[in-house]
Amino acid sequence: MFHNKTIRRGSQDVLAMVAINDRKGLATMDIVSVVTEVVKDQQRVIASQMELMEQLVKRLEALQTKLELQDKH
Repeated sequence: MFHNKTIRRGSQDVLAMVAINDRKGLATMDIVSVVTEVVKDQQRVIASQMELMEQLVKRLEALQTKLELQDKH
């Protein structure tokens, strides 16, 4: 399987990975494999960003509560 670093090199490298030996066609299953890895990588990034966003929302809510309590006193 391809590593994420390999996929990120650029379109020329990706084309080289999926090209058939004579470079006149593309290996369909290799394209599917590359696209699958890219999608999985994007899903990991999205999950990580969502987790971070949830943490930041909790921190923001805690700060808002703190400010509201200070305003009351």
